[in-house]
Amino acid sequence: MANVQLENGYTRIANEILDALAKTNIGGYDMRVLLVVVRQTYGYNQNFCNIPLGKFALMTGLRKAHVLRSLKKLYEMKLVTKCGNGHYRFHKNYDEWLHLTKTKKSLPNMVTNGKKRVSVTKSGNEITKSGNGALPNMVTSTVGLKDITHKDIIKDITHIAKGKETAPLQSVVLAYKVRKGYELEDKAWDKQYFKRFCGCGKNLIEYLGDSTSAIRCMNDTATEMESKGLEWTLETILKRAGEWKLKHKDKTTDATKKLMAKFKGA
Repeated sequence: MANVQLENGYTRIANEILDALAKTNIGGYDMRVLLVVVRQTYGYNQNFCNIPLGKFALMTGLRKAHVLRSLKKLYEMKLVTKCGNGHYRFHKNYDEWLHLTKTKKSLPNMVTNGKKRVSVTKSGNEITKSGNGALPNMVTSTVGLKDITHKDIIKDITHIAKGKETAPLQSVVLAYKVRKGYELEDKAWDKQYFKRFCGCGKNLIEYLGDSTSAIRCMNDTATEMESKGLEWTLETILKRAGEWKLKHKDKTTDATKKLMAKFKGA
């Protein structure tokens, strides 16, 4: 049983701030990172403090990539400001906080197309029977990642590649990058993580037979895990590939195969 005593240290924070935070919609990871900023500043009676990325990771138990993403969100919400290299400050003026919420999607209009009625998006793209419509080229913070389909991921990669052939392994790792919410042109991510995930990507392709199935497996499994509030990586997808294969055996559509034909060796 934890023996919590004020004598062991405490953080002074105004009740007014706690009341404001209670009314603010902050994601789980974002809140964990925010608490580190408050702990490292107010906990030491400082307005700002140097907090290395590794310190955030240690105190929250999060990967550094997740910490960076949460810090970016906290900057956007004006809950945290960065003061110089590695120095952070909790922005206590809650009247200036921005409450970021997910945008609500309106249902598509029904139009007549010959003898049948079909749903179309604002851009004119017909929605399939499964309800998968065209999404923007890049994932933004206002669109839930669970709404992405493997076709949207492939479309993003094709858009950036500008007609150039993409090797199956490269397409899988880039798909993972897109599915995690990073921009394809993020060179910093490539430098730090691309080689790391190549091994898992290669094993996933070899196990499932092609990059099409690998991307579908990744997206389906990620969506399922996120709906349960679970984190995932490409290593997690590889561990669950057997389960996915049993559920989706022989379900790759001709349309998906044609899309993946844009990538070399798909």
